[in-house]
Amino acid sequence: IEFKYSECKVMSERESKRFPHVELILKSPCGHFAEVLVSSHDSEVGKSNIVRGEYDGLLIDEDVALSLAKLAKSY
Repeated sequence: IEFKYSECKVMSERESKRFPHVELILKSPCGHFAEVLVSSHDSEVGKSNIVRGEYDGLLIDEDVALSLAKLAKSY
């Protein structure tokens, strides 16, 4: 299953204040959910500084996605 950021609904997005990465909960157009960590190859923190890097993702159930999104928004 492929998740294209531009086609997905971003359910939550959390930038790290200490590390050059962003944690996302995504919903694909076909209804699949994923928890994704986008890491920058550069050392500066913040989403705007991620120009090149890599990502790791994990398919998750809808209930888990909703719970993680609520938890991320509570911080």
